[in-house]
Amino acid sequence: MKAVFAIAFLLLISQVYGTESKAGDLIATMDIQPSDVHSGKLEIISFSFRGLNNDVVTHIDGYVDILKDNVTIVKDYYLHTHNDDFSMLHTFASPGTYKVVVSVKPSEHYKGWEFAPANASFEIIVKEQKAEEQKGNNYGIIIIVAGLAIVVSLIAKSILKK
Repeated sequence: MKAVFAIAFLLLISQVYGTESKAGDLIATMDIQPSDVHSGKLEIISFSFRGLNNDVVTHIDGYVDILKDNVTIVKDYYLHTHNDDFSMLHTFASPGTYKVVVSVKPSEHYKGWEFAPANASFEIIVKEQKAEEQKGNNYGIIIIVAGLAIVVSLIAKSILKK
């Protein structure tokens, strides 16, 4: 059983795309999951910030902007964390190159690691999703919903029999 969990964990890690950027006195990291970024698919975009000596930075306020061709797609998406990382969900509408800018500062409401406000900039290349992949996604959702409906009905039947 442990081997199954280990393999699943390794597969999950292999699906994460990550990149680093120096941001003032901080090292900023952006991770995207799944790593193969396609238009029309929901992505988890995670950011973490550490000191230059790998120190944990806590209590961070931040804003994310996402731009494509110098046009702002997302403006001032607010993020707050009590540790050194935070994330957001986003679906890129079309293929192309996107710029992600994260601006962070120490939280005004909590006393944490002091650092100067900083900006980190990242680039994401979004591929076009193929029609077959879109169909596959729909079938996956249908299978999950059908499976949940079966489980719920079995549970309901077992409760009613009592």
